[in-house]
Amino acid sequence: MKQIQARECKGSPVERYTVDGFWAERKFFVPWEQRDAFASHFLGDDVCDVRGLRGVENADTTKRGRLAYPGKPRALVVQIDFEPEPTSTFYVPETSNPATTLPKYGAFVIATVRYSTK
Repeated sequence: MKQIQARECKGSPVERYTVDGFWAERKFFVPWEQRDAFASHFLGDDVCDVRGLRGVENADTTKRGRLAYPGKPRALVVQIDFEPEPTSTFYVPETSNPATTLPKYGAFVIATVRYSTK
């Protein structure tokens, strides 16, 4: 079982109610090296232990589908984006091939998790 260290960002979540349904966006600080496990947990592709995430109930070892927005069981995760956190340092090894190697980030990236009832 993978353990992910992540924290929800200040100002998260943002919610929107429209005639088409409900939409929400949450932002988390996630270690760059753990982004795949984080996405797998929210999208339901893997089993992992997410510690420290407000609003993530039942973070146990049970494999499940896409996570629902807290309190809105019909609003499921539809997309996750990762971007470098502005103060993070990164480096690209001199011998790396940009076609096959990504930068290595020394701190966190921002994961934007989008939920929708559509």
